[in-house]
Amino acid sequence: MSCAELVERITDYLEEALGPDDMARLNNHLMVCESCENYLAQIKASIRVSGSLPSEGLSKEAEAGLVDIYRKWLAERDNQ
Repeated sequence: MSCAELVERITDYLEEALGPDDMARLNNHLMVCESCENYLAQIKASIRVSGSLPSEGLSKEAEAGLVDIYRKWLAERDNQ
């Protein structure tokens, strides 16, 4: 499985909607690809954080913090 294919299938993976063969291929890829392992961890963290946000919206400070985290992630990704 390529990295691009993993990215395309990550939602199905997290929802356990992949068939056994695709699930095995994705898990095998994660075992050998640190970048995709990091990507999966970032997606899981985003889900966890966004699920804990109040429905009334973010404070300006929280929004600025999330934007800062995203920009740092982009910079790290671009430097790889």
